[in-house]
Amino acid sequence: MEASSASKPHNKRLESILIEVKLRAEGASSDDELITAIKRLEQFPEPVAYDNQRLNMFASIFAALFILIGAALYFIQVPEEYLFVPLGGLVLVLVIYGSFWHQRRASFDKLSDRIHFRSTLFDYNLQEIRVHAPDKAKELAGRFTSFRKGNHQRLIEQWLEGKHEGEENSFNYNYYHFHYVDRRRVTTTDSKGNVRTKTVYDHHHRYGFIVPFRYARNIDIAEKYLKLFQTGYKTSSISFNKKFSVNFDSEMEVVKFLKPAVLQAIEAAGDALSEIVLEFNDSGDLCFSFGNSDTIRINREFSLKQPKEFAAEIEGKASQPRLTAALAFIEKLMKYSDDNFS
Repeated sequence: MEASSASKPHNKRLESILIEVKLRAEGASSDDELITAIKRLEQFPEPVAYDNQRLNMFASIFAALFILIGAALYFIQVPEEYLFVPLGGLVLVLVIYGSFWHQRRASFDKLSDRIHFRSTLFDYNLQEIRVHAPDKAKELAGRFTSFRKGNHQRLIEQWLEGKHEGEENSFNYNYYHFHYVDRRRVTTTDSKGNVRTKTVYDHHHRYGFIVPFRYARNIDIAEKYLKLFQTGYKTSSISFNKKFSVNFDSEMEVVKFLKPAVLQAIEAAGDALSEIVLEFNDSGDLCFSFGNSDTIRINREFSLKQPKEFAAEIEGKASQPRLTAALAFIEKLMKYSDDNFS
């Protein structure tokens, strides 16, 4: 098999190995299996990259041909519109060349990003769950008002399942990416008085966690400028009252929950994240959402182009500061809400 593979042209061999690496990475259940997939590229001669010599040669030949044709037409003084033919040919050559070059480069980056993401899932005890995006959004909208946004479309783009093992509290959780779309009609009038109406689609993205939380029910906390709700309720913290609005069913319950330590923790989370919302529903679940998209981010240093270095990077624990901080915040809320906490 290796002998027949070695007889293939350079780029065909590389494509075959990348397909194999992708299949192994998607089927991996640990960092060790990801590393095994990456090491498959160590058998490939360096540099681990596509050979673009033939692509460069063909692009140069056709580009030079169209330039010469254009120059010849210019010197024999043909009508200017004829010059658009070689110019269009030159542009087409550059577009095709750029497309091939970008596709080859992106194949490494995309697969490297995917492997890094899979490694993060393993390091943080997370599992990627496939869901039907509209149906999952509809299900969640029945549990939380946070998923009732969007008058045109609602989708759960990502759904992860994990367990946080904290120093004082451990809990199961889901991490999500919620994408919703608002549709609106916009009417404009030009300088001649012509009225034109068009449909505009505004796309919005929210991210967050859903966690079982038995310490609070029917309480909503949101940054005031989100205008989800406005109430006259005031806590003991002036700074908190300036930034957040609180909605609730029972004032006794909200007073019990919003202890000074809880207020401070929520304020700190609001400083670190944008547009935060804490929604505790009547079933004892918390939906903690925000606008930041980098809770889990691709922050790798190496790629499949450097298989030895990339394998060593994957072997170490992925660093996801925002994910760690968000989980620590939820754990703090649990700790401070516990009746045993003073």
